Amino acid sequence: MVSTNRASNATAVPRNAAVVVNFSEAMDPATLNAASFTLAQGSVVIAAQVTASGTAAVLAPISSLAAN
Repeated sequence: MVSTNRASNATAVPRNAAVVVNFSEAMDPATLNAASFTLAQGSVVIAAQVTASGTAAVLAPISSLAAN
């Protein structure tokens, strides 16, 4: 992982915002899916759609995260 579109402990992030992760080399899209690339709020895994292309992977929550 080279970078993400969200800083650690970021505030004022929309609760339905997608997370984009950039890798240093192209990833095999067949290996990036909702089982292998997850987002959790505490111990609860958030249902999300995962897409990948080239060096980027996008995890888009299916519903908004709970307010923190």
